[in-house]
Amino acid sequence: MLHEQREVTAPTHRALEDQLQEVSRHIRPGAADVVGVESSKRQSEDAEAATPKTAQKMQETHERAKAIIPQSYEAGAAARGDDGETGESMQCAPCEQTLTEKKYCCAEHKEQTFPPDLPDAKDLEEGPELYSEPLYSVKRMSSEVSPHPRAKLEGLIAEVVEFIRMKPTIPADPQNPAEPWSLALSEETAIQLPGKHCAFRGCSWSGETDAQLYNHISSLHEHLVRPAMEALSSAFTLEERMEGVYNKSAAERCRQGAPTASYAIDRRCICNYASAMQDHNIQEPICFVCACTYPYVGHREEEGKFTGIRWVKHLSASNQGSDDIETCFGMNWSETYYIFGLDGYLDRFGIDAETGLDLNNKSEEFEPWTLEVSFAHAPTVRLLRCPEDRKCKNKDCQDSEVMCKHCSVPVCVHCLQYLNREPTLLCLNKQPPQALTNDMMIFYDAGDLYAEGGMTVVEMMCASVRITSMICFAMEIKHGLIRKCICNDIA
Repeated sequence: MLHEQREVTAPTHRALEDQLQEVSRHIRPGAADVVGVESSKRQSEDAEAATPKTAQKMQETHERAKAIIPQSYEAGAAARGDDGETGESMQCAPCEQTLTEKKYCCAEHKEQTFPPDLPDAKDLEEGPELYSEPLYSVKRMSSEVSPHPRAKLEGLIAEVVEFIRMKPTIPADPQNPAEPWSLALSEETAIQLPGKHCAFRGCSWSGETDAQLYNHISSLHEHLVRPAMEALSSAFTLEERMEGVYNKSAAERCRQGAPTASYAIDRRCICNYASAMQDHNIQEPICFVCACTYPYVGHREEEGKFTGIRWVKHLSASNQGSDDIETCFGMNWSETYYIFGLDGYLDRFGIDAETGLDLNNKSEEFEPWTLEVSFAHAPTVRLLRCPEDRKCKNKDCQDSEVMCKHCSVPVCVHCLQYLNREPTLLCLNKQPPQALTNDMMIFYDAGDLYAEGGMTVVEMMCASVRITSMICFAMEIKHGLIRKCICNDIA
């Protein structure tokens, strides 16, 4: 019965919509603005002339719709009563049961809906307004009842925000920890603020590093952030989830007011910037395996945060006090020879079958790209790698072409995810796709271009993207506003 009623109801709705669209074409644009809006005299006269015609057309549509959907219409009319007003109950057309809902049938036929009630002739006499009840109701679902995981997380974050004091970027007042430090907002002085502080209301803790901050939150405020942490994916570590919830809560509190600015905050930012830029904290080392460059910030690695490249010690000895090398990136001599060795590379890619090029005759091209590793009880292996940024505490080793177990090399995270795998047969699964020994060698610029080809130094500099950019940066720093001056001259 339900299936049959659906088949009848669908075309009934479409027929009703067609009839209403036909009526709307006879209504002059702007005629609906006449009701309740003060307009000119001519608009009022046109509306009065259009009203009888519109009412007559609507009455005809009323009769045609009544003939198309007799059962549903009669049920709706019975619910309205003789006076045209909606009654307290209605009758389900399929099963003839009395209902208390106007929109839906009984529980058995709950998914069926009656078509919207058409206006009576009595209602049409009051004006040309169409029936305004929508066929569909679309609105935003409340976050309290939404099944989306993000809605649940937002609710939990809102609960944590209630425990964050106002202006969380300012330390707590030593005399009143529930309020921000008023002296830090002074427009006359720039007091020195701590590197890190706790933003929870009533807590006056301060420190210098992120590790100290999150250890403090884990010790004293974990019960506040724990529910929101559990709503995050377990793919993140506990520290990452705690950091995310705390920062998100503080950011939400900041958005509830105007951004906080003061001389003390500016001073703290400048001090943090100078501290991060000093010594060798900022680098751009070249990956030892794939020769790609990545930015490196020293304090991020010290704090255990993500960095695109890391310094690793890739050689290990047989025992703690011995200098005899046993493994390289966890691989023995034969595996290192095949995966990272120059001879293994030449065996696989040394001869080009199409052009006949033999790289075995170009040994001088490989000299800047090789380093030697002396394995215990095995021949020396020449590694095909980028030795540009190798460092070692032993100065004699730093200047030689033979590596020791104390040497450190930069390796990017993309190569590390392969090198840290559990080895299989011949360690083939530990070969990074972008490694130089995976037929990714491009060498330096061929010496034939400038030795025999006649290319000048200026031409080589212009052909180099990096050198040209460095020249532009140097000129901009020295002279300033070069681009602006050139644009003004052209204009």
